[in-house]
Amino acid sequence: MNAGAREAQRLALVGWLLVAWGVLLVGVVLLQPWASCEEEDSSAGCPVPPEAAPYMTTVLVAALVAVLAGVVVLRTADRVGRP
Repeated sequence: MNAGAREAQRLALVGWLLVAWGVLLVGVVLLQPWASCEEEDSSAGCPVPPEAAPYMTTVLVAALVAVLAGVVVLRTADRVGRP
């Protein structure tokens, strides 16, 4: 295996890890396991408390950036592996 192929594999791993991290962040934010409310049986149905809204927005933006960066890295890894 040549150096270009190893570098492409390494970049692909980083890209997939970034995409997985972004998807995990979105899942956690949408499920809100820390929230509880009297009207809903599930924490996912609770509204976001006003004091948590900036944090939720920040996490969602970070997730979007992670997914987009992962996609860019994956596309780059595909190009690096070519002779």
